[in-house]
Amino acid sequence: MNIYLRQQPVMIYLHLYEMRRACPRYVRSDTMGSMFTSVAQEKNYQAIISQVKNAIISGKLKVGDQLPPERELVRIFNVSRSSVREALKALEVQGIVQSYQGGGYFVVNSILCSIADSLSLFFMLEGCSLEELIQLRTSLELGSLSIIIQYRTDEEIAVLGTYMDKYVASTTSEERQMHDLNFHTALVELSRNPLYKYLLNAMHYIYTKNVALSNLVVEDKGAMDETIAMHVALYTAIRERNYDRASAELLRHFNFTKDDIQRQTEYFFTNSHEEPINHEKEIDEGASRTAEPKKESQII
Repeated sequence: MNIYLRQQPVMIYLHLYEMRRACPRYVRSDTMGSMFTSVAQEKNYQAIISQVKNAIISGKLKVGDQLPPERELVRIFNVSRSSVREALKALEVQGIVQSYQGGGYFVVNSILCSIADSLSLFFMLEGCSLEELIQLRTSLELGSLSIIIQYRTDEEIAVLGTYMDKYVASTTSEERQMHDLNFHTALVELSRNPLYKYLLNAMHYIYTKNVALSNLVVEDKGAMDETIAMHVALYTAIRERNYDRASAELLRHFNFTKDDIQRQTEYFFTNSHEEPINHEKEIDEGASRTAEPKKESQII
């Protein structure tokens, strides 16, 4: 993780450098002057943010474009340097621009973390349920199924099968969790719809950040065998390009998941504070237990 964090700015800088080499584009100050207007009367850095966003939405600014230096932006917007800096920092936090020492500010598309964070907050503040989250994920995967079955090659679908094989071959709960996530992620990514991918990543973020039992897996042999069989049936239907059967298997899988999560939730909240009472043991050992010193409960 630390290596990644150290390398990321260099990787992004090189990526932007290659983009500018392939299609150099520096937005001139006089062009900016016609693109943006003075906000001196508004005295609000948010007006600068709105104008930059509107320029991106209208297509006047694109990923890789370099903004003019701060002094030029001060002149264009007719505001103080502190207002420009505040606006640029806010845009950077939102993943819309990125600064590089000695290189200025560039337009980027790094808003995934911002979107995921905003959706996570919305999920909690709106009081959304886990069932609603599963409904959204179901819709994404149903849409992906349609695209995959209609447009993807047999070779591309076979790659999805490798993830399913790893899931089936998993020997531990941790492995099953990882390969299950990889299988469903690959399914959505195979649609090649970037909006699907963004929403799926945001949902993963919400689940790991906000759902208390995200690291809890309560498995039993029957449930494990059933969910493995569902994955095999789903992939088989995709490989045979049978959308009706594939969608039915996907819905069956997510209905099972919803019920299983409900079971795990009940288990979690029942056992998170005290050990479950074994009534048979209590009856059998009643006399001897009264004679023994009282022991503290052990949380399993």
